[in-house]
Amino acid sequence: MAPWILVAILAVSGAVSLGLLYNSLIVLPREMHRVYRETLLSLALLVESKQPSAKGHCERVADLSLRIGRAIRLSMADQHILEYAALMHDVGKVGVRADVLNKEGPLTPEEQQELQLHTLHSAAILDEISGEGLREMAELVGWHETPWEEVATGARLKRLVGVLAVAEAWDTLTHGRAYEAPLSAEEAKGRLLRGVGTLYCEEAVEALFAVTGIPGLLPELERVGGLA
Repeated sequence: MAPWILVAILAVSGAVSLGLLYNSLIVLPREMHRVYRETLLSLALLVESKQPSAKGHCERVADLSLRIGRAIRLSMADQHILEYAALMHDVGKVGVRADVLNKEGPLTPEEQQELQLHTLHSAAILDEISGEGLREMAELVGWHETPWEEVATGARLKRLVGVLAVAEAWDTLTHGRAYEAPLSAEEAKGRLLRGVGTLYCEEAVEALFAVTGIPGLLPELERVGGLA
């Protein structure tokens, strides 16, 4: 196991354990979620400090995932798992070189490959920590950048993967990175529409447009020629 993966596992495990211990001994039940969320958010912000152009990304994705999750009426338990997974989905970037994360201009194929591996690293870090909730978080994180039509997990988790993937894609497209300029809302909308049914879950895209006030999905699909 690479040393940075071990360090990341210890950091996440420590954050989770601290949050759970604090919750169980000190905090009233109604505040458990808030303290646990803030514990994970602190770790996400630490990882993001390595990539200034991504500052605030994990929290925005978590917030948008929740808005979509509520719109499609996910259970409260699934909303919590979705939110925690969104906060942790980039923790694997601790294993990506800073010069790749902060490169100004297009990435080379090799750099793109290194960057893409961060999703697998994130899932591996979460999967090393015991607990059913964290295992489900690891599944969500591991699948969320896989094309929707290729996601091979149970129906319930696949639905959560669809939400996380759409929220993450929307925030990345509209905020950009050092190596990729942001798109306008209209351009990002077109990108998602072209991927509905193949790259992205239609239900999640429809809900995204609803909660952000963007005109509905179905008329646009008709205009661009449907899902094919």
